[in-house]
Amino acid sequence: PIHLSMALPASKIRMPVLPDSIVARPRLVNALRASRARVVLFEAPAGYGKSTLALQWLGSTGTAWLDLDPGDGDVLRFCRHAGAALAEALPRSGAAELTHATDAVQWFEDLVLLFEEKRDLRCTLVLDNFETIAPSDPVRDLLADWIRRPVGGLRLCITARVPPRLKLRRLVERGEACVLRQADLAFDLEEFVAAARLRVGEALSEAELEQAWLRTGGWCIHIGLGWTGGRSDPDLGYVNEEVLDGLPPPLAEYLTSTAVLDTLSAEGAAALGLGDQHEAACAALARFGIPHTQTESGPRIHAVVRTILQQILRERWTPGQRVALAKRADAWFRGLGRPEAALEAWLDLGLYADALRVFNEVHLELIERNLQGRYAEWLDRIPHELRGTHDYLRIRMRYLSYTGNNRLLLEEFNAAQAAGHIRPEGAAYRGLWGLSAWARAHLGTEGQYERILAEWRALEPDVRAG
Repeated sequence: PIHLSMALPASKIRMPVLPDSIVARPRLVNALRASRARVVLFEAPAGYGKSTLALQWLGSTGTAWLDLDPGDGDVLRFCRHAGAALAEALPRSGAAELTHATDAVQWFEDLVLLFEEKRDLRCTLVLDNFETIAPSDPVRDLLADWIRRPVGGLRLCITARVPPRLKLRRLVERGEACVLRQADLAFDLEEFVAAARLRVGEALSEAELEQAWLRTGGWCIHIGLGWTGGRSDPDLGYVNEEVLDGLPPPLAEYLTSTAVLDTLSAEGAAALGLGDQHEAACAALARFGIPHTQTESGPRIHAVVRTILQQILRERWTPGQRVALAKRADAWFRGLGRPEAALEAWLDLGLYADALRVFNEVHLELIERNLQGRYAEWLDRIPHELRGTHDYLRIRMRYLSYTGNNRLLLEEFNAAQAAGHIRPEGAAYRGLWGLSAWARAHLGTEGQYERILAEWRALEPDVRAG
């Protein structure tokens, strides 16, 4: 037998401490406390609050905690470490004898006997980070027996970022097991708002927080990154470390290259030149804990992860590589009759001058699809240094005209003219002058309605064309 004080870091069996400020989750905690399940599984990608929920539900009394690592795939090592966790939670119970395992079968029999002899003994053993256990590790045979066979007052709680491949279906049907997955663990709107208030106070409105909640699907990591309400890019660090690091290079490359697609379809991957990698990549998403939902046309990567992958593209790919990728995505989306997705591909890749060019090319299609309500969202993504360009002003003035903001149109037109961005000569600018004339006519500026309307009619063909 090994001497655990020399071999086992205290952090492996020490329960984490809840922070002082934490969002209460009574809908889940109450359901768990009312459950008679002897096996509980929390399965979701990083950042869904699995460990935090376990702490909120269980508290510190009668809870044994084992932070798993790849070495715990060895069955004897696992037995000793699980025994140490139980001994820490249940002093003077006799559980300390379980730290001296030399045979896994006998160890399990001793565990069953301990809880049979002491029928008033109650404990939950949390196996945190079960994704570190490989599918072929011997400890899985022990856990399969444990799941099939009740162990007195001992309950098992497992947290995992990927499906743990444990046979729980029949136990769930009998009420002996409870499984909470990504959709169950996601914050509802009330929880999301409460978490955001703890992080950013009253800086964001209820409407902004609701939009953030809808965009992220209640993934609470979104708040932890300080990225709420769409006001800034998320920090790369946490998601890189917890979600993306450790992926096989082919999968990481595929996910990065397809970040301009909203859905990972085989056809879309082929259009980007990645068709040969598609099937294997999609099969690996769940195995490596990449947050996604399944749709009829293919997996849809979580919006937060897509945004971070796009940020990686902008920072690490050369302009030439990004232009080549954007052209392929543009052709694919326009072929599908989705001009808005073509425009967003250029924006997502940080190719803003090209995005303005495409915006002007497809604006009539966007209007036909009744998407002018999204113009403000797209224009807000254009950096300030490009907001004096002709392509930007054409779209901006059209948007203000479509929405009836004629007074603001005139103000911005006059400001752009004063700054030298709009010149009186040249056919390219006649459309902008025509829009300003229409706005002045609509407002009846200085009682000169008829004269300005005539001016508009003279310029109307250029406005329609440009």
